[in-house]
Amino acid sequence: MSAILKALQNRKVEVELKSEVVEFAIGDELRGLASKTATLRVNTDKELNSAFTPIRELQKAISKLTAEIPSKINSFNDFSKSLQKMEQQYASDKKKIEQAEKDLGVKIPQPKAMKAAIDALVKFQKEEEDLRKDINEFNTLAKKFKAMR
Repeated sequence: MSAILKALQNRKVEVELKSEVVEFAIGDELRGLASKTATLRVNTDKELNSAFTPIRELQKAISKLTAEIPSKINSFNDFSKSLQKMEQQYASDKKKIEQAEKDLGVKIPQPKAMKAAIDALVKFQKEEEDLRKDINEFNTLAKKFKAMR
């Protein structure tokens, strides 16, 4: 048997194979997924852009409005100086009355005009205190919002 095997091995048989083109369906599914993914990417970009729209509008509004915030309340200094003059005038008028009482040796009733001025002075002092609180609050908020630019 080994001679027969040797003879078969040495024998050259030519077999002609028919060639055919075989295409695999590999990649078709991947191409479809790539197309779907690209569409989803575009949809996500549109949704994200739409979501950013109100944020961008807020940023523009904040920038515009913070530019309009004044750096300080200028008229307060004038108000405060005028109030100080009132306090000085009150002290001076009070001294004049006390000096006249001492010179004359009698109690001098407080003039009606002075009583009205004292009431206004007390009112303005309270208002100054309130204004200082409001200005401090304003300064804190202005600084906070200006930092948002």
